[in-house]
Amino acid sequence: MTIENIDTDENSKLYLVGVRIDSDVTTPQFYILYVDSERPIDHNGYPIIFFLPDKYQEALAISTCQCERLSIDSLSDFVCFDIAQTVYEIGVFKETKNANILDTLNLLLDFIAFFPDGRINEYNKRIMRVAANHFTFDKNIEDLFLAVDFTRDELVQAIEWSIGATVLYAKYVY
Repeated sequence: MTIENIDTDENSKLYLVGVRIDSDVTTPQFYILYVDSERPIDHNGYPIIFFLPDKYQEALAISTCQCERLSIDSLSDFVCFDIAQTVYEIGVFKETKNANILDTLNLLLDFIAFFPDGRINEYNKRIMRVAANHFTFDKNIEDLFLAVDFTRDELVQAIEWSIGATVLYAKYVY
C-alpha cells in the first residue's frame, strides 16, 4: 500500500513523530513523518523510518507519496508515541488517564496497512483493532478484557509483533 494520491495543498502539514520502544531510554528510538495526520510517508509502499529528527528532509526526499514539496516551514509540532509506556499501562493499570494506548494502537495499525499481502498476522491485527475501538470510547482497561476473548498478554504480544514487523518492512534513512 502507498499513499500515492494523498491530497496536499499549501495548508498541508508534516508531523514529526518519535517512537519510544525501550523503557530504559527516555528519548525516541526512531522517527517517522505523517502528512496531515493521515498516514506515515512511504517509499514504494514501505514506511520510512529515520533515527535522528534532523533526517526528516532526507526521508521526505525519498518518499513516493507525492509529498516531497512540503518543506521545513510546514513541519508541525513534535509528537512522541510511547510504546514502552503503553505496554506498561496495559499490563498494570485498571484505567488509562489519557489517549496513549489508543494513539499507540492507531499508529501501529497505520504501519500494518503497509505490510505485504500474506505477511499480516490477522489475529494480532484483530486484537489491536478491537482494543483501539474500545479505547476510542472507554478508558477502562479492565472492562476491555472482561468483554473480549484475549488477554492483556496477548494484546502486548500483538503490539510487540507489529513493532517487529514494522522494523522488518521499513525503509531506513541513516
